[in-house]
Amino acid sequence: MLKTVSKIIIASMLLFLFVTESSANYYTELRKLEKKIYILTKQQKLLAVRLEAEEKKFFNAGTVRAYREKIASIHNEALQYEAMKKDLIQGQKEQEAYERKMEKQLDSIPGDIYVAIDLGDQMMKVYKGDTIVYSWLCSTGRRGYDTPRGSFAPYHAVKMHHSKQWDDAPMPYSVFFNKGVAVHGTNHISRLGRKASHGCVRLHVKHAKKFYKLARKYGYRRIHIDVT
Repeated sequence: MLKTVSKIIIASMLLFLFVTESSANYYTELRKLEKKIYILTKQQKLLAVRLEAEEKKFFNAGTVRAYREKIASIHNEALQYEAMKKDLIQGQKEQEAYERKMEKQLDSIPGDIYVAIDLGDQMMKVYKGDTIVYSWLCSTGRRGYDTPRGSFAPYHAVKMHHSKQWDDAPMPYSVFFNKGVAVHGTNHISRLGRKASHGCVRLHVKHAKKFYKLARKYGYRRIHIDVT
């Protein structure tokens, strides 16, 4: 039992280091890389057409050589972005695999659920006892709608809530912890990692669902939320 828990703690420390060093929004970064690859691919095709036309001309070796060098340069740049995309996807897969493993072993880890929400880093980390289980990008209150700091406990959880204050806005998998402020899902995943809400703590919907299930499973008294 102790050996199993020790292995879990070591693995959680490694994930913590990985997530801390790479806190960029996965979905946003993936789109950026795909856009760059698309643009570079288009450039290669356009230059290839021009190169074909130049190769048909006489006394044009310098221009042909320049086009070939440019195409080769763009090709190499595209390969670099492809490698970055592959690494990004692999890192995401490893993180998700770790989370699935932790979910299966959650009951064997001693302690309550502790949630640390960092307003500076825009990160929400979920622990079971001293062991980190999840580390997610979040989006907290923007200027004028600051997310309250302090220590809280959930008092209400609902699968789908609609905000009466903000035009009936959907708040899937809401876990309320302070006077109407909740941790909940959002479809605006491009805004994760920066302050953009009206005070709530927004997560990717699939992450909000996981936290909602934790609240339902362990009960409000066993979940502690610190916002700093």
